Amino acid sequence: MKIRDSLALLSAWLLTIVWWSAPLTYGAEATMVGVYENCGLVTGSVFIEGEDLSAEERASASAAVEAAIIRYGFDGALPHASRVLKRYGIQAIRINRQGFEGCSQVTSGKFVQAIGNYCGDQLVSAEIRVDGKVVAKKTGGLSSFETFVDESLPDLRRRGIWDRPRVEVNSAGDCEPTPGADQR
Repeated sequence: MKIRDSLALLSAWLLTIVWWSAPLTYGAEATMVGVYENCGLVTGSVFIEGEDLSAEERASASAAVEAAIIRYGFDGALPHASRVLKRYGIQAIRINRQGFEGCSQVTSGKFVQAIGNYCGDQLVSAEIRVDGKVVAKKTGGLSSFETFVDESLPDLRRRGIWDRPRVEVNSAGDCEPTPGADQR
């Protein structure tokens, strides 16, 4: 086999790998836009593009995201908006903050921690601490640490705490997982 033939085969093989490993986005994309003035949110919206969704689906997804923006603010709505849009099959989500240049992210000046305690692969407890005080805690029945943190964010926002928690994960190697518990 000539070098030229080898290079052609290698190129075709690499092109096939790149094509199959590329993320599949089926056309539906969303852009979330937050409009700021004097570093304060004025309005927020979402624009859904693509032919994969019907007009009704686009309107429903947009309404859910915009309601979350009104309720939680732009940054606070991002986790909720992401879940809503993914339910409609939208994986590509762009964030655009207009008029935000020179502004810093909103912070409450608090030290916020999210602590997950695992026994092997099983999440046994999770808690949110603000300046060392436990403000949310759950043991048992936890599906995932990420879900617990996302579900705790609206309560933190209502308390005026806008910081994203620092994540700490503890794993005990000498414990016995609960028999029959869901292992994730």
